[in-house]
Amino acid sequence: MTSKILLSAFLFLLIIQCKGQCSYLSISSGWRHTVAIGKDSTLWAWGENFYGQLGSGDFQDVNRPKKVNNEKGWVMASAGGYFSVVLKNDGSIWSSGFNDEGQLGVGTTITTGTFAKISTINRWKYVSAGFDYCIAIKDDGTLWGWGFIKSGFDGGKKDTSSTPKQLFAEGNWIQVETGEESGREYSILALKKRWKFILLGIQR
Repeated sequence: MTSKILLSAFLFLLIIQCKGQCSYLSISSGWRHTVAIGKDSTLWAWGENFYGQLGSGDFQDVNRPKKVNNEKGWVMASAGGYFSVVLKNDGSIWSSGFNDEGQLGVGTTITTGTFAKISTINRWKYVSAGFDYCIAIKDDGTLWGWGFIKSGFDGGKKDTSSTPKQLFAEGNWIQVETGEESGREYSILALKKRWKFILLGIQR
């Protein structure tokens, strides 16, 4: 929790320091690293990179914003525990970093230092990374998850999946956010149409 507070303070100071010289459409801080989408839809990252969470391929820490690659079309970034996921304007999701619970969603538990597409599906419209899991929404409003999913899903039993798995049959989901505290306690808050908030459960 303390690290998250320090990261939030760092982001605040970074925004002040930019003073309009840098602009991001999306920005997210993880566990000692940050990923962001530039105003020109480019991908940027900085911070700790021991597990390849910055997606740069070199596993070297970066102490200031650095462009990950020359590609454009990125629309959303979300930083997890020691990994990152990003959404592209073609509806694809890409991930990089630590993968012990399959949180990258690429079908393996192998850690990687470059961004890889999670599946052949290009129908995603929202994604949020937790400590070692991801929750995402497709364009049909269905809710999906991968990585370490537990409690509140499938009767509360642990379910580790390295590929996207639909969590509920019902649709109409429009936004989802993940959070974490110490002691492996994670919360997931989802929003349905007509502004109905639902706490999906606490993972332990």
